[in-house]
Amino acid sequence: MHFYPIYRRLIKRLATQWKLSLLLLFIFFIGAIVIALFPIAIKQLLDSTFLQKDWALVQKSFVMILMLGITQAIVNFAGNYITQMISRGFGINFPQEVLSKLLTLSIDQYEDFIKQKKSNELFQNIIQINLVTIEKLILLIKESFLIVGLSICIIYLHKDFLLLALLLTLAIIFIKQIAADQLNRINQEYRKSFNNVMHSSIQSIQHYKEIKLNQGQAYESYRFGKTISSVFEKNQPKMVIKSVINFLTEIIVMCIIVLSIYLLSLEIAHTGFGFDETIALIAATSLLFFSIYKWKRIFAILSLDTKRLAKVFSFLDQITDEDAEAQPLLTVQGKLQFDHIQLDEVNQSAFTLNLTILPNEKIIFTQYSTEAKNRLIDFLLRFQKISSGRILLDNQSIDKIKIDDLRANIALISKNTVLLDDSAAGNIAYGAMRHATETQITSAMHASASAYFIKTMPEGLQTRIGKNGAQIQEAEYIKIAIARTLLKNPKILILDEVSDLKEFGNPNEGILKNLTQNRTTLIFSNNVSSEVNCDLIVNLENGNVIK
Repeated sequence: MHFYPIYRRLIKRLATQWKLSLLLLFIFFIGAIVIALFPIAIKQLLDSTFLQKDWALVQKSFVMILMLGITQAIVNFAGNYITQMISRGFGINFPQEVLSKLLTLSIDQYEDFIKQKKSNELFQNIIQINLVTIEKLILLIKESFLIVGLSICIIYLHKDFLLLALLLTLAIIFIKQIAADQLNRINQEYRKSFNNVMHSSIQSIQHYKEIKLNQGQAYESYRFGKTISSVFEKNQPKMVIKSVINFLTEIIVMCIIVLSIYLLSLEIAHTGFGFDETIALIAATSLLFFSIYKWKRIFAILSLDTKRLAKVFSFLDQITDEDAEAQPLLTVQGKLQFDHIQLDEVNQSAFTLNLTILPNEKIIFTQYSTEAKNRLIDFLLRFQKISSGRILLDNQSIDKIKIDDLRANIALISKNTVLLDDSAAGNIAYGAMRHATETQITSAMHASASAYFIKTMPEGLQTRIGKNGAQIQEAEYIKIAIARTLLKNPKILILDEVSDLKEFGNPNEGILKNLTQNRTTLIFSNNVSSEVNCDLIVNLENGNVIK
């Protein structure tokens, strides 16, 4: 991706805050007018002082300059404040866009992303864009306004001098840039040589035991000094070249400045240019030079950030195929069919799961490996692509169902339930349930038997829990997960090794009975209790089905 397409995309995102963006452009426009009026105000002051000698006009000129200065200060303050507001909005929205994209990646894309440790680099790039790139981009726009305003000012003062002023300014910047590039190259070579010396010395220090044992400290010190001396001697010609480049650059720049003064003198001699006009023109040209120089430096910084932006936009451009040709899921009955599902990717001759679960049936899966169990759950939740076979929900293949519709009708309760750094209410009414009423949340809390310990917390439902909040027990974690499930009210429920927890008492009574009622329930447990009522027990090791 090139500079202009990249920053055009970035500007489009800033344009979403169009009211603030238009206001900022208006402020930049006013600022450009104010700066452009400074040389004209100086001309008027000099004219009224030395030519007309009109004290009243001198006072008016001073007042004008003072007002321009105050206006410029106000404009700068307003511009900085609105820039911060735009940066803040972008700094919130852009990372949210990236995180949203990250959460829509397919399981293969996501695992590849994690394995290659791209997340740290991605968010470091976002931080750089938020803290530096946006501010520099806005400054570039500001300096562009100033360059246009000062160019118009020079045309007003002397319409034929603008081209000369631009050529002289660009010549000085071009010469300085060439010199800077050469000096940077010399400095990098010198730094590389010195780093190599330091690196080899550090390596020798690692063998300090042998050095001390053989009393080689003095020799190592002598050898190190001799090596550094050779580096300085080797790089001495480069240092001379550096000095020569600095000298020639200063001479050339001085010649350009003298030439510009000479040409201006000729212009004054032939056209009768006044002292006031000359000073005003010099002031306008100087301001133009500094604006162009700043513009060039900012542009160079933004050019370096192009790679960062390209990587972020390349990530955002990734195509996720989770909902390709997907159909909405309307009325859900809860019938599940596992058709030739391969759970062992290594042993292709291992048994494949063929099973039909009718709506509201309770199925226990037992005698499984952790890998096989996790793979089956991931297949059903579409966290992992099915390598062979298919899974149907109400006679519809799940890979043809909209992912959000599928997951809205499935709940998973596991021993590894993770609580977010939020209130108890926020953990119960999470995600799609975040708009639940307090009555609905309270009802789910009581039905899950979590009311007792939640009410004992300092702020009840509003108590923050999780890593940075109140600490609760494993069984309490699960009860909050149950409350979340009851609030979600899915048609399909997956219980991942929680049905045998002693905290729930008799598996056929109380919490689990209410939780599994009128739901297609898949219970994974290697410790099947004889007290558990179920429709089928499926041995995932050999495929045996016990009714």
